[in-house]
Order: sequence, then structure tokens, then C-alpha cells
Amino acid sequence: MSNIDNTDGENIDAFFVKPSLPVKLFGEFHSSLYLLRREISSCLCIDPHTGEEFRTACSRELFAATMLILTGVDLLGKFVHGTDKKRVKDRFKDFIPKYFDYASEEDASAIFQLRNALFHGFGLFSKDRGTGKIYNFVLQRKGSELLHQINDNTYKIDILTLSHQFENAIKKYYSDLKKNTNLRILFNRVFDEYGGINVWTENTSNKLKTF
Repeated sequence: MSNIDNTDGENIDAFFVKPSLPVKLFGEFHSSLYLLRREISSCLCIDPHTGEEFRTACSRELFAATMLILTGVDLLGKFVHGTDKKRVKDRFKDFIPKYFDYASEEDASAIFQLRNALFHGFGLFSKDRGTGKIYNFVLQRKGSELLHQINDNTYKIDILTLSHQFENAIKKYYSDLKKNTNLRILFNRVFDEYGGINVWTENTSNKLKTF
């Protein structure tokens, strides 16, 4: 649970803190979204402080980056609905068409199946349990269109575009929260459970300490 007073503005501002700000190792609260966005940047070899690619050698972790982005969609879906009881698939099908540019429910279904392929098998194959439809995925990092259906069962997804779309979705949701009282009520229902975490670090005596 956070140590921040349970008020709309403070909770929202704490959750949406910019990933370009340095981690405060001695702070009591770290936004889960803030830490997630920094991890995504690192996996894509992007400096979270500048938004530019690292000038030094860096090994891109594309599967990890994609998994983190899709975790972020699930995380924000909890806040939009004010509960973690709604099915993950439904959260994807609600959030992506609303907050991703030019994304349909069909796109959301395909992206959800990519999530299943990575999380349940660390691969690029998934089968929809409801319809029996097979999904095969090709990942690329070019900054092209988000999703392109190659044939009946094969989809190409651009990781950079997925990352950009996720960042834009964060901004859109933040803007909606500022304007919509009902959304803020739902947001605060899950804030204590999912809004942030305490960071553990080693002190000079090599004992773990939490702040």
C-alpha cells in the first residue's frame, strides 16, 4: 500500500510520473507504471531519461519488451475497470480499441493472442480456446504499421509501434482521468493494490532493506 493520501490528484500524479525521472532509491513509493515503462525502454535499448537509443552497445530484448508492454495493457485495463475480476481478454478488447490509434476489436484479439503465445509458451504460436483459430506471429522492429495480417493465420506485429501506441494510450488515459470523475473512482478502487511497490535495495552491510 502506498504512503500517499488517497486523493484523486495525488494518486494519479504518483502513478503517471514520467519515466525520464531518475529512480529514487530512498523513496517510499514507486509507481508500477513508472518502473514498467523504464524496463520497456531498457529492453528496447532506449535511454529512459532522454528517449534516445543508447550510443553504447546494447542487446535488445525484444520478447521481454513485448511482454512488458502487454503487461502494461493488462495493468491499465485493471484501472479502467476498477477491478481485477474482469477477464484479461476482455480488458484487452476494451482497452486497445479505445486507447490505441486505429485499432479494432479484431486487432485487440490478435494482440491478446500474442500475449498468450509469449506468456504461456515463450513463443509465437497461440490457439484461441473459444473459436479454435490458430495464430502465428512475426515480430519486427521497424516502426511500421502496428499489425498486418499476412494470411488467415499469420500476423506481423511491429514492436516499436506497439511501444509508441502504448505510450500514447497512457497519455490518453491520463487525460481522460483528469476529466472524468467516474474513471477516477474506478482508478482509486485498485490503486492501493496495483498502483505501486516498495523498492528493495542492498545497503552497505549487504542486508536487504525496504524503503
